[in-house]
Amino acid sequence: MTTSPATVIEAPAAIPATMHAVRLYEYGGPEVLRYEEVPTPSPGPGEILIRMRAMAVNGWDIRWRSGHAPQVPGRPAPSLPFQLGREGAGEIVALGEGVSDRAVGERVVLLAAPACGRCVYCDRGDGGLCIGVELPGHTRFGCNAEYVTAQSGDVLVVPADGPAFTELAPILWAYATAQHMVKLARTGVGDVVVVTAAASSVGVAAMQLARLAGANLVIGLTRSADKHDEIRAAGADIVLDHRNPDAVERIRAFCGGRIGADVVLDAYGSEELVRFAIRATDLGGRIVLAATPAADVLTDTTALPLGLVFTKHLSILGSRGYSRGDQRQVLDLAVRGKISMPVAKTFPFDQIAAAHEAQAEAKHVGKIVLTV
Repeated sequence: MTTSPATVIEAPAAIPATMHAVRLYEYGGPEVLRYEEVPTPSPGPGEILIRMRAMAVNGWDIRWRSGHAPQVPGRPAPSLPFQLGREGAGEIVALGEGVSDRAVGERVVLLAAPACGRCVYCDRGDGGLCIGVELPGHTRFGCNAEYVTAQSGDVLVVPADGPAFTELAPILWAYATAQHMVKLARTGVGDVVVVTAAASSVGVAAMQLARLAGANLVIGLTRSADKHDEIRAAGADIVLDHRNPDAVERIRAFCGGRIGADVVLDAYGSEELVRFAIRATDLGGRIVLAATPAADVLTDTTALPLGLVFTKHLSILGSRGYSRGDQRQVLDLAVRGKISMPVAKTFPFDQIAAAHEAQAEAKHVGKIVLTV
């Protein structure tokens, strides 16, 4: 990204010299988010300029802003100043020098994880483990601005008659995360699948994608009794609170004589839920973990019933990231109307602090979206 003049193809409308962006200069509560006027970036060689139209807020934004983002192996540590925004959609308004694969006016979604394609992990086909990736809103400036630049290959084009920007913005991060989980779990026809944190965006995505993979029954877990109806509407057949003493027995009652679910997809990551998953999974079952709600989860202090892992012949897998292919697949599903993320509330971009408060309160099912 550059703020100096660059060789660009003429855009259909004048691009302002300045724009509004939200920058982070210190860690803290929503009040540290600074909505300010800054120079509009110009696309460099191989880049495009995108007029943002919608952005989604996620839990990583909250942890990053508060200074509690865990250090993930293979990625640089967070630093300030910074611009958040992992998920967003908009339209191309200018092309940098040498760009021939994109066009002004195209509607696009920014890849949430644009794997570099060059590191040792990409070479072996593990794009989700890429150590050369520049993650928007994590390791490079994100999309919390009226205009952002991106490499021309780091966006996916959406048909002109495709979903609205507010529907597109929440798709890639949550659904690609869940798609990778569903594939790792070898979810298939007839499976009973349990999804933790079922009200979260990844939980909603996991329920819908498990169903598309052939699951016969999808059970969503939540602590919030007032969210049961919305979770069922989002994709669950049954909704349970794992804290209830009979929760494991209730899951077993749906498993046709077996002693647990075929698959548990954990979208939260607490020791409590992982222990529950081990108890609730069938012999030979699969548990996939794709969340780290606190930095201490990345330490080696978690105590798990390893005896049950052995005696139940369980497979427990961590699911970090996702590939470019996962992101293309879920966008195609969204365009074809096969998946749909509930948008709980929308906020104007200049009310981003209120959007962060709503995300942290976690009283919703699905996503919080900003409109620009």
